[in-house]
Amino acid sequence: MASSLRRSVHHSVLCAAIITICLIACKNPAAEQRKILNAFDSVNKALERIDSLLAFSKPVYDSLMDKAWEDNNTQQMYYTVHDFHGYLYDLKSRFETFLGDSIGQGIPEQNQGDPGLSDAFFKEKRNDPESFLKYFHIALNRLKPFTQDAAKSARIDDLITTTPVNRAEELFNAGPPVSVIIMINYYDLTLKSITQSILQEYFKKQ
Repeated sequence: MASSLRRSVHHSVLCAAIITICLIACKNPAAEQRKILNAFDSVNKALERIDSLLAFSKPVYDSLMDKAWEDNNTQQMYYTVHDFHGYLYDLKSRFETFLGDSIGQGIPEQNQGDPGLSDAFFKEKRNDPESFLKYFHIALNRLKPFTQDAAKSARIDDLITTTPVNRAEELFNAGPPVSVIIMINYYDLTLKSITQSILQEYFKKQ
């Protein structure tokens, strides 16, 4: 089931990347971009529903994080992961507000596909996408010592390798806003899923 979920998540992100290319290359913005943006929206909703699957459960995750906070050995890891998600939530909220969605009703359609808006937002110092990826890597590395599972360690290494900090501008500044939101949701869910899996392994041995 876990490997199936990983394929599902990776497939969704792959779809997002393909759609981004199509959006940039689109020769008929009026008709085709609307279809593409609707496809992006569908992928995003699918990612938001993934937490209902067995590989990630919010109640289980929250319970494990509570235990991690109480355990002296995992307390620092708890703060690192917790702070990353707080940083991510704040970044996403500010980005959505910047795009015209100040009350959570959805990004205005006319702003969803404009890469210039993404570029303008992430060029601001406090929105630096390199910092986002650095914090993501720090959180992943903080989790790694708590697993003896080679597959989980390899997964962490793979995530760090495939999200190099020097690609931050390419990933965030150059993409249409709706694709950036999908990526942020993906990083959020990915770290939570890995955290849950590693904490389950750790506390099972205690």
